[in-house]
Amino acid sequence: MRVFLVLLFISNLFANNNKTINPCIDPILSLANKNGLKSLSFKEILYYRKISKMCKKQGGKEKIRQIALREYNRDFESSRYMSSWTSTHSMFVSMLVFYYVMGLMFSSKPDK
Repeated sequence: MRVFLVLLFISNLFANNNKTINPCIDPILSLANKNGLKSLSFKEILYYRKISKMCKKQGGKEKIRQIALREYNRDFESSRYMSSWTSTHSMFVSMLVFYYVMGLMFSSKPDK
């Protein structure tokens, strides 16, 4: 009986458990495609990176590229206009520094 259990255990260890799962149909990819990568948590981003590598290996480079392109376009649209306080403040400070330096250069008298 022990020999049978040992053989059963060993056969389960060496069994071919390679399921042919297509990683390109994983729900995390559709979530990243729909809502963007910024909507994913840290754990989900790690899982997304793993799944995206597997998908690229199986010929899904175009799907991963489309997700990255959609994320890039989403970022471009949100950052195209100066709409927040920080960007307006930084623009104001940079203009102030520029005019201050220009004023120092043109208002100082040359040494004779």
